[in-house]
Amino acid sequence: MILIFVRKTEDWDNYTLDCLLKQNYLGSGFYMDQQLAKIICDIVKKWDKSFKIKYFKYRGYLKNISQYTFKKYKVYFDIQELIDTVGDDDFVLSTDDDDWYREDLNNCLPKLMNDCDALYWNHVVHCTHTFGPHLWYDHHKNMGSNNYCISGKLFNKFCEKEKHSILLDENQVLNICKKQNAKLNYTKDLLSCYVWHMGSVSFMTRDYNKNFIKRYKKLINYKLSDSEQGIQWTMEHFDKLANIHNQLKDDLKCL
Repeated sequence: MILIFVRKTEDWDNYTLDCLLKQNYLGSGFYMDQQLAKIICDIVKKWDKSFKIKYFKYRGYLKNISQYTFKKYKVYFDIQELIDTVGDDDFVLSTDDDDWYREDLNNCLPKLMNDCDALYWNHVVHCTHTFGPHLWYDHHKNMGSNNYCISGKLFNKFCEKEKHSILLDENQVLNICKKQNAKLNYTKDLLSCYVWHMGSVSFMTRDYNKNFIKRYKKLINYKLSDSEQGIQWTMEHFDKLANIHNQLKDDLKCL
């Protein structure tokens, strides 16, 4: 069975700036001190003045698209519930609340992981000005937010701390697998999409002092990659995302 853990998420429809200031994380667990929280609040206020779709509503739309791509799988928001559930024949994945998975993992993962303990692949990536395949591992030499899978048999060998790390922090995956001498395979299949969108904390805080409107006008005019090989499964979700962004683009024309 495919088991997906969704890292820290929010009830975006009922989320407020006061909520943000009272916690030290946002969304998937992006750590924030009070200084960063105030910067995010400032950006959210500028967003809400610029767009009819308010920031937290936007994040809710993206979460809904993401959850739609998980509809065929068993999804967990409670980390301990998942840890207590994993069987040796299961396949364990972890993701943020705005990323996507292909809908045929039930068919392809058992075949792809027939002779390995863990699997990784290169993402489809929606980021900045393009949408298409991205050689994430080749470029970063590490796992991305949702481009890896751990067999239930390997997962159950980890200690409790390692299980939490595997699920919460993709940067720990390789080291933890190596400690168990796990066999890690690579596949060319594009099984997931990492959505680095204009509401991502990492984007919002990058070049923070640059002109807000100019930055967003540049980002929102993204296009499909020239290479569509292997990304046809994303088109339904891409269209939903594009529809939201087209509404934001119309607002920017008025500024």
